[in-house]
Amino acid sequence: MVKNKVKEIYENMSVNKYPHVKRVVGYAVKIAKAENLSEREIGLIKIAALLHDVGYKKVFNEGLEDKHELYSCEICEEILHGQDLTEKEISLIKEIIITHSDFDKCKTKFQKILFDADKLDKTNMGELIRKSIIMYEKFKMDDVEIFERLRFKMNDQKFHFEISRKIAEENKKPIFESFENYKKFLEFTDGIEKTFNF
Repeated sequence: MVKNKVKEIYENMSVNKYPHVKRVVGYAVKIAKAENLSEREIGLIKIAALLHDVGYKKVFNEGLEDKHELYSCEICEEILHGQDLTEKEISLIKEIIITHSDFDKCKTKFQKILFDADKLDKTNMGELIRKSIIMYEKFKMDDVEIFERLRFKMNDQKFHFEISRKIAEENKKPIFESFENYKKFLEFTDGIEKTFNF
């Protein structure tokens, strides 16, 4: 089964990308449904989303330079042959995957859906937590600096579809509200610190 092969690839990477991929599949399906794609087309989008980062296997585990889109297409070809897909459908899946990191290279609706779905995952709480841990461990940034940088990156995302922009705003709103409340609390604690006289 394709899903099991792919899940095993992700889980055996030095960085497990499977949780990210599951979320990207979810976003891709939401966008595809909003764009009125057929069930077969949605199925192809799901496969492309599932496979879009398998090329990181060669980056993380084999130390190759980051051309994960290209490597994902190579691995995709190996995995999908012998499945219930035509050569044309396999080629379409590879066309979707190859452009998923470059806004301007996305020309087809399918390419744009995967691009947006991948970027939408950078606007949710799971990604915020993951990036926060990396930024703290790698750069020893404090929590406010981490969040300011992540807020900038979240606001800097470009999307092809209106539904994607709407989902991104819905994802970001509670995160930004929570952070504003946290900053106010930190200001309150700074005020208390100034009263220390012991």
